[in-house]
Amino acid sequence: MSSESVEAGERTATARDRLGFTQAEIAKRVGVTQATVSRWESGDRELSLSELPRVAAALEVSPLLFLGPAFGGADYAEGYNAGWDGCARAVAAAARRPDGGAS
Repeated sequence: MSSESVEAGERTATARDRLGFTQAEIAKRVGVTQATVSRWESGDRELSLSELPRVAAALEVSPLLFLGPAFGGADYAEGYNAGWDGCARAVAAAARRPDGGAS
């Protein structure tokens, strides 16, 4: 299990908790089992590219939330720690950088 999958799992759990949903409710919205959601959240299983948009939609967040620092570097992590609004501002700021936020 990679540290990136653990971080994505923690973000999944945080987003779900903020909405007040159970793992079973998110599973139903995404079309997977509750056990799959549990494995995402624990970092035992990574989101596939085909699952990513469905999970983001179910959790009412941008798919960028799960892709993490590789797509916004320190700006993204700082924004994530500041909350959802901070995350959106950080991603937008990273996209405007000359390197496109790749650092």
